[in-house]
Amino acid sequence: MASLRKVIVSVDTEEPETMADIAAQLSEHGLDVDSVLDTLSTITGTCDESNLGSLTTVPGVLDVETQYTYQLPPPTGRVQ
Repeated sequence: MASLRKVIVSVDTEEPETMADIAAQLSEHGLDVDSVLDTLSTITGTCDESNLGSLTTVPGVLDVETQYTYQLPPPTGRVQ
């Protein structure tokens, strides 16, 4: 079973499609859109790992990056 990944989609602002249109097309390709950031030309959301490749086929999409999270140990934890 594929796992869910948080993704950041970079959008080409020179494309004739609007951000809302691109977000709708990404939704059709399996992205659960969290936010559309017009000024940054990015769309964030969650997607199955198996659908990541299809997101890049949407017109206007420049790049799809997976978001990674890091957890530091608590301040009272032992340093290794």
